Amino acid sequence: MSWLKVSIETSSENIEPVCGALLIIGLEAVEIDDPAENLRFLEHELNWDYLDEKLPTTGLPVVRFYLSPDENRWSEEDITRAVGSLGTVIFEKVEDNWANTWLEHYKPLKVGKNLVIRPFWENYDPAQSEVVFTIDPGHVFGTGQHQSTALCLQLLEEYVRRGDRLFDVGCGSGILGLTGILLGASHLTAVDIDPAAAKMVKINAEHNGINDAQYTALCGNILEDESLVSGTFNIVAANIVADVIIALTPIISRFIEKDGLFIVSGIIDDRVDDVTKALEIHGFKVEQTLEQEGWAAMSARCSNV
Repeated sequence: MSWLKVSIETSSENIEPVCGALLIIGLEAVEIDDPAENLRFLEHELNWDYLDEKLPTTGLPVVRFYLSPDENRWSEEDITRAVGSLGTVIFEKVEDNWANTWLEHYKPLKVGKNLVIRPFWENYDPAQSEVVFTIDPGHVFGTGQHQSTALCLQLLEEYVRRGDRLFDVGCGSGILGLTGILLGASHLTAVDIDPAAAKMVKINAEHNGINDAQYTALCGNILEDESLVSGTFNIVAANIVADVIIALTPIISRFIEKDGLFIVSGIIDDRVDDVTKALEIHGFKVEQTLEQEGWAAMSARCSNV
């Protein structure tokens, strides 16, 4: 099978911005080779039983990912434009069984206190207290592997109460809202601008025994059409990027019940203050901020006054 291998040569300080730029256009599953970081690691960690001799310790850092022939959502021009001056993009056609290779490395993942994200092809025997979300990641954002998704799931685990109504803006695979259903929420409204997302929400709902009456999956952009969604919700989640979250804050309180929550993620750490300021200006009070490896998620209470 022929794949498009995309390698982005960059600098150590630009690795995170490159990953953020790719995340904005929906590309999540990337691998990173940073020779300088590898060298620092090897210099300080000397007592390993095994070290990979192929671990690069010289050259430029590279952010790399692969696209299958049916992934025509991103053109070479789209990717190059997204990266901009942050790095040099190299495209290469490769013949490989990469799809099955990455499946072998995608294992059940524990998130938060009792959440487990299980790829549908993996067996998992849960503990009595665990809530297991079974996922087909498809080709849309939201596998649970990325820090922004994991942080958002941790906040949902803490805040979702039985009977809550959820609204997931930029739902991707549906992992956030559907996990909320497993945590006890009564209904999910999921919206994404990518038409493939609604299909993946349905597939993942079926994987988890969630029936059609428990969710509504829509394609559209509430920034352009607020009438796309009606009613109010106990919790609104948006795992997107800082600029989109900031743009959402003037209108999102219309969809949140008084004292309801806006849970946001996909924020790189140096944009936390910008998002906090926007939330406070529009009547939200930040209750909690979680951070992991340069990414942040926040929960904010809406006064609706």
